[in-house]
Parts: sequence; C-alpha cells; structure tokens
Amino acid sequence: MEALGLDPKFLLIQAIAFVLLVVVLTKFAFRPLLNILEERQKSIRDDLDSAESRRLEMERLQKDYETRLAQIEDEARDKIQQAIKQAEGIRDEILTKARAESEQVLAAGREEIDRDRIRSMAQMRNEVADLAIHAAQTVVGKNLTGEGHDQLIAEALSSFKDNGHGSLN
Repeated sequence: MEALGLDPKFLLIQAIAFVLLVVVLTKFAFRPLLNILEERQKSIRDDLDSAESRRLEMERLQKDYETRLAQIEDEARDKIQQAIKQAEGIRDEILTKARAESEQVLAAGREEIDRDRIRSMAQMRNEVADLAIHAAQTVVGKNLTGEGHDQLIAEALSSFKDNGHGSLN
C-alpha cells in the first residue's frame, strides 16, 4: 500500500472517520430526513384516503340526490295525474249539471209554450165566439142580451125538436 502512496494508518483513520461520519449523519441527518419523509408519505396517504372517502361520499350523495329527484318527479307526475283526474271529474260534473239545467230550461220552455198555446186557443175561442155572436147579431139584426141569448137558444132547441131530431135533455 505504500507503493501506492497510501499510508495504512491514514487509511484506517479515514475509514474510522468515514464510519463515524455515516453514524453521525444517520443519527442526525438521515433519520430525521427519513422521519420527515415518512411523515410526508403518511400525510399524503391520509390525504389520498380522505379524498377517496370524500369521493365515495360524494358518489353516495349524488345517488341519493338522483333517487330523491326521481321520487320528486314521480310524486309530481302523480300529483299532475291526480289533478287531471280531478279536473276531469269536475268537468264531467259541470257538464252533467249543465245538461240537467238545459233539460230543465227546455222542459220549462215547453211547458211555457204549452201554456201559451192553451191560452192562445182559449183566447181564439173567445174571439171566434165573439165574432160569431157579432155576426149572428148582424144577421139577426138585433143585439142579444143575456135574456135574448137564452130566448134564441130556446127557439133553436124547439126548432130542433120540431124537426124530429129527438130530445136534448
């Protein structure tokens, strides 16, 4: 080793110094650095786990939201259908009432027409009777009073009996 220019004592001292340096660095530098790196790695792992759990929670909440939204849509659809059925029921009820009322109005109108027709017929009869009496008065040439009217009837009846038509009693 001397041929190489190396002193064995010096080499031994350097080897001991190197080992002491490695021990000192390991105790004061590498271990704290390793601890820092382990803490950092643990922190990153915890953050990743936390992010994963938040992602899973978010997915669960999204599914819950979608389920609730579907339920709300179903409820809304059911309420709309129920409102439509209720409206149709009300419409049918209104139509039924309107038909009944129109039938009542038509019946009342028919009754009114019948009463007017009967009234008109009675009035026409009275006017025809008045015209016949007036015409008879004109033909007979005298004005019939209650007594004259009765006398004319009696004469007509006796004339009727005399012609052989039988009795009218």
